[in-house]
Amino acid sequence: GEKLHFDAAPKKVLILNGTSLPNLDALGVLDKLSLRAGEKNFGTGQEELQAKYDAIPAVASSNIDTGGVKVSTEVVLENKVDLVIGYDEGVDREALKKAGVQLYSPASFCPKYDVKHATWDLIDTEVNNLASIFGVKDQAASVIEKRKKDVEALDAKGKAAGNTAIALYITPGQSNYYAYGTSSMVQPIFEANGLTNIYASNTSRVFDGSMEDLLARNPEWIVLLSSGASDEETIQTFMSYNGAEQLKAVIDNHVVVVPFVLTDPPNVLSVEGAAMLAEKTASK
Repeated sequence: GEKLHFDAAPKKVLILNGTSLPNLDALGVLDKLSLRAGEKNFGTGQEELQAKYDAIPAVASSNIDTGGVKVSTEVVLENKVDLVIGYDEGVDREALKKAGVQLYSPASFCPKYDVKHATWDLIDTEVNNLASIFGVKDQAASVIEKRKKDVEALDAKGKAAGNTAIALYITPGQSNYYAYGTSSMVQPIFEANGLTNIYASNTSRVFDGSMEDLLARNPEWIVLLSSGASDEETIQTFMSYNGAEQLKAVIDNHVVVVPFVLTDPPNVLSVEGAAMLAEKTASK
């Protein structure tokens, strides 16, 4: 809802929970990140990216219910940060603005997010935004070109093609979970696999899920998204929900787990999320 202005590339950047890290890595600007807040598990196959994130010095933070972290204004100012990359829940944006510190959030994390149907082009927008901030717009072109080639290589005729599906964010040990509509990157990931999102009529990016509604819609495939948990832990949590065993996808063994980082917000790993979903459905 507001424009950011940069006279020069930021010199001291704090990143919350790895927000935008895959895009920043693709642009070759991870050396510009001075501090991080929160742990982030990028999952199997992303060990190099994980090591780069873990190597960034951490600041004090506290966990919040949405799975992110919160950093106090005092910590940001004490560390002389000039840009935070994250989300509104993680800092006091107005207090930071008064102190001359800007907050960049991916569009899908913004309160006024107005996308109705997500496409792969949303990745390009994020890449271009970050490239503009860090003064590497030439690099953005090659990142976007690679993204387009990777999408072209996806095949929508896999085992699950023609079926209905749902994506749910699961936190092991918690009874609540979230579902994803057409404005999330789940949408193009499903389309790349020939799947129909059972929430195709819901333009919300993410919303509270309920077992009653899930049982009524009864999708043929269930994709569980998680952060920092094993596939087994994620599936066990889902199966603990009342009525889960009655679902068609459960009966047919059509429940798979994909790391959340391979979906939202739009990033270069979202394409890998589509490829992983194809692999996992093919193995069932």
